Amino acid sequence: MTNTLISLHPLRRHPSLFGLIVICLTAFTVIALLSGQIFERIPHSEDEVAYLFQAKVFAKNHLAVPTPPLRQAFWSPFVVDYQGQRFGKYPPGWPFLLSLGVRLDAPWLVNATLAPITLALIAWLGHCFYNRACPSLSTPPTRSVKTALSLALSQRERGLLACSPLPEGEGLGVRAVGLWAAGLGLVTPGFLFLSSSLLSHTASLFWVTLGLVGLFYLTEKRGAWRLVREENELRTTHHAPRRQWIYSILTGTALGAAFITRPFAGVGMGLAIGIFLLTLIWRGEIKWPALLWLAVSGLPIVALSPLYWWAVTGDPTFNAYLLVWPYDRLGFGPDIGPYGYTISDAIFINTRLKLTALATGLFGWPGWTNLLFLPIPFLARRANRWDWLLLGIILSLIFVHIFYWAFGGSDGGFPRYYYDALPAFLLLTVRGIQIAGDVLAHIPLPLRATEGRLGEGQRLSQKQMGWPKPTPSPALPVGGGGRNWLRWLLVGLVIIFVAYNLAWNLPPLLAAQKGKYGITAVQLEIVEQAKLPEPALVIVKNVERWSDFAAPFAANSPTLDGPIVYASDEGPKMTQKLREQFKDRTCWELEGENLKRCKEVDGNQ
Repeated sequence: MTNTLISLHPLRRHPSLFGLIVICLTAFTVIALLSGQIFERIPHSEDEVAYLFQAKVFAKNHLAVPTPPLRQAFWSPFVVDYQGQRFGKYPPGWPFLLSLGVRLDAPWLVNATLAPITLALIAWLGHCFYNRACPSLSTPPTRSVKTALSLALSQRERGLLACSPLPEGEGLGVRAVGLWAAGLGLVTPGFLFLSSSLLSHTASLFWVTLGLVGLFYLTEKRGAWRLVREENELRTTHHAPRRQWIYSILTGTALGAAFITRPFAGVGMGLAIGIFLLTLIWRGEIKWPALLWLAVSGLPIVALSPLYWWAVTGDPTFNAYLLVWPYDRLGFGPDIGPYGYTISDAIFINTRLKLTALATGLFGWPGWTNLLFLPIPFLARRANRWDWLLLGIILSLIFVHIFYWAFGGSDGGFPRYYYDALPAFLLLTVRGIQIAGDVLAHIPLPLRATEGRLGEGQRLSQKQMGWPKPTPSPALPVGGGGRNWLRWLLVGLVIIFVAYNLAWNLPPLLAAQKGKYGITAVQLEIVEQAKLPEPALVIVKNVERWSDFAAPFAANSPTLDGPIVYASDEGPKMTQKLREQFKDRTCWELEGENLKRCKEVDGNQ
């Protein structure tokens, strides 16, 4: 009994920790169910097929595999052949992580594990960003220790010391911003869909969120001047930056990993974080070595991508995208994109469509309400430095994707190319809800006339009535009481939005994901149930589109040495060559749901 009480003690002291554990476990369970029941744990896009293929190659401890002799019978759009080598067209970061799941015969498990960890990191970011009173970047910069100390001493009495802990009882809801952000992420359709797939977005989201955590500790737990009270006497102590380089390395490594997973994510995040750090350096809050350590740790990770292409193709600047579409490049011009690409197209078509999808489908709320609360911290003039950083991340990702012609698709209404800004969308939205609630709760009430002793027209002040004076809050009106019920009205509105998403928006989206592009596991199930004698060759008939052969292709070993080899029917001559190539295997034909032996079977079959 004693041990049980001890083990529960941390949860009793920190109920938000218990809530976060529930959110993370729920996320893993839901994603596992969606992955199995909706996505059937098979690829449903050309991207996923290529990622899984390359992950299998890495799982065999190879960088690429030889192009098969009859490559047209084993073709998938984004798996390319170059100089006798076959590999996926994408950077190596995500396939390498995915290969860990392939080794466990559970590729889906990688995203299902990273997703709840990412939610926990987002919750921790909310705790770090908003569980303390931080100034805005508009606070005057300090460029010397003497000036910093003088400013800190002068600001202490006014409660303006940078990132000082919030007093007890102050800022109801502020301490739970991270927890509520994680909860909102759990019911975001795009988060559920991408986490249940084999796409790379969940991994890049994990890396950029980890980088933000490292950035916080890099800038807040540094060698800075702090004020401490010891023996009832205020004195100044300097804490040497012993751990600053550790957090710089963590941030740089995470950004580098994001780059080799999704290059635009790494560039967009690096741009926003770089501007943020340069601003702090100019203000005298951190030193140049912090940025140097970040670059030194990040660049070797970034270099893994050109090193990989050099090892596979002999060219470190190789662009495998061009092997699929010769126009698949960055920039603007008549030869960029299938129909040319101009700056006007980028802004007024491509970006406009992404932002429209974002505003109408981010959280699955009705209409254009998805971005309703995001600007409130800035409109209410209560944005701290971290709010500005989060806004900068959103703008940076929007900016860098202007230079790429492709729309990128959307999952559950969330544009994929902006998915790495999910922590910013979640935290700013919950922050906006919390600030809006504070504003509504502090709307002044008209003072009522007293009954009895006071004459007509007289009013009692709060001091005369003995009411406690409300705690002043920036950008909030003070005096006259408050309408706390308006705060709960706002909470009720948000609950209605979430209920709308879960009951009305999400079910049809889930139904549309099942069997997406006509890809199902039926073909594989038929072969599995038949219990074919191994080794076997299964020729898939009536392949008219890449999606007709997607599931069988993904089931193959990259080196075509698995117990069952699936091949696409490319005509009688190709079929005959296939049978000669795999003459030691029994031959079968799969047409729809009918599985039968090949005609004119050789005697050895």
